[in-house]
Amino acid sequence: MLYFSLAIAAVVIIYFKFKKKTAKNDQFSVASFRQWFSEYQSASPAQQSMLAASFINQTFHLAKNLQAIPEVDELFSELRQHDVKPIVDEWLEHSLPNVIDVVGELKTLDSEARLVGVLMLVGNADLRPERGIRNLLSKLAR
Repeated sequence: MLYFSLAIAAVVIIYFKFKKKTAKNDQFSVASFRQWFSEYQSASPAQQSMLAASFINQTFHLAKNLQAIPEVDELFSELRQHDVKPIVDEWLEHSLPNVIDVVGELKTLDSEARLVGVLMLVGNADLRPERGIRNLLSKLAR
């Protein structure tokens, strides 16, 4: 019985430590992109994976709330089956420059990280990424 109680206690402690880390990673996703990106760059590979997962999760939830793209639920369920760190790295390399071209570097860095994620997602969903980003921004301005 003692071992069972210790096992239960260990599971509870691990759960709350994981939950605390997840909450911290979620906080970075709603912080400025500058803060999120700085944390992401300086993190260990394991921490980067957790930050990437939180970033993708927050990005897709915001994209759904904004009705940014019609197939957001299907894309999200597909992405959840994969390691999202390489996807986030690809977005940062190829999609972030499109957001910066449309929004400007300072506004991008000062915007909420998950909003920048939505803009990168929308840019990826359009054959002309900058057009997709501009369309979403004009929709949000209404």
